[in-house]
Amino acid sequence: MKKYLSYIIMTAVALVMAASCEKPAPQPGPQPDPDPIPQPKPPTPEVDTLKENSYRIDDETYTFQSVAVSNLGEYIAIAATPSKGVNDFQSIFEQDEYFYVAVSPLLNGSEFDLMTETGLYTVISTLEGAYLETVAPSMTEEIQEGKCSFNYAGNKAVVTISITLADGAKLEVSMSAEEAGIIVNENIFSIDGNDKPVRTAFYQREDGMTAIYLTPAGIDFFEDLEIVTYYAYIILEDSQCHGKTLSVNDIVAAGYVDNVNSLVVDSNDTETTGILNLLADQDDPAHFVVSADLNLGGSTLKLRFDGTAIDALVKETVRNELIYEGQPYEIEAAYLDMKQNDSGTYTLSLKTERGDYLKITMPEGFFDGNAYGFSQSPDFYIEYDGQVYSKALGSSGTARVSLGEGTIEVEATNYENIEVTYVGAYEQVI
Repeated sequence: MKKYLSYIIMTAVALVMAASCEKPAPQPGPQPDPDPIPQPKPPTPEVDTLKENSYRIDDETYTFQSVAVSNLGEYIAIAATPSKGVNDFQSIFEQDEYFYVAVSPLLNGSEFDLMTETGLYTVISTLEGAYLETVAPSMTEEIQEGKCSFNYAGNKAVVTISITLADGAKLEVSMSAEEAGIIVNENIFSIDGNDKPVRTAFYQREDGMTAIYLTPAGIDFFEDLEIVTYYAYIILEDSQCHGKTLSVNDIVAAGYVDNVNSLVVDSNDTETTGILNLLADQDDPAHFVVSADLNLGGSTLKLRFDGTAIDALVKETVRNELIYEGQPYEIEAAYLDMKQNDSGTYTLSLKTERGDYLKITMPEGFFDGNAYGFSQSPDFYIEYDGQVYSKALGSSGTARVSLGEGTIEVEATNYENIEVTYVGAYEQVI
């Protein structure tokens, strides 16, 4: 310890001696005035918040003169144009410039990311400087990023959207419109988290059993379940249709059918957990309330339904007609173009009483009487009234076409605004 202290003392003495040998420090001369007190920088001006029914492309702001909200099938849609005096929803699309957003009811009242959202939505723009052909789930090549807030409540739709286009242009949109009577269908059909609205329900009561079938497809007859993309079902004893919570041990069967992949997932064939309840209205035999949260061998099934179901035992009568936007049109003739071409497709043209044609184009092998969906071929699409519906354009669709001796049977739908049935003669186009 003494040795350690001696070292510290010697070091201190050496530092003092070294300091005493230094030259005297120069006396300070005149010093400059101290720096003035820094002044705060003026704040960066904020970008003005968009007013209702206006849009901004980069730094330029414009006004929407006409805005309308409507139902498109089960979807809620709003469209706006800079043109004045456009009084109805459909007429907006006849203008040179317009902006359009449609969402599944399951997205109503939420803000969602256009890049990652899997719920159904569509954004289209013909605005000068901000053209977007179609932005939808898994169709985001035209943008770098984007968010949308969509809310319809109290007869008023309020929508804001912010997008960075692929070329770097910034687009901001604010739209609002009032329209009473917009239907917001919050019934849910979900397989593995892919939420869709329930569009159609069927029920069947036989031998002390009640079965309920739910599908996102808009169809009219039970037999058409064979051509939808998928549907779910619950089968219970009549005594269990009381609306109280049941475990999987209390049900006869539950599951779903994926027609595209020829897959049936049934609670009797796979390990199933979860709960459900089904209420059959005693005062209204067609009214059902359904809630189910099931895990079937690792696949999840979520159902929510409160509404009117169609009696499955009402038999379909063959109708040679096209139902378009809810309006039926008789099909007067059918023509099949079977000429060989590079893509190996056939085109079926169905002439309606309007004098126009609905066209179904599919690979040659799809004309075998089996149901096929858009997702099974990029060469499968439906055309009508100036619109093309295909998987690439964000649409769903199914067709079943069977060729006989001089006759053809057709069932087809895009699950939105087109439903076709035809059984009869056809002419081959040469």
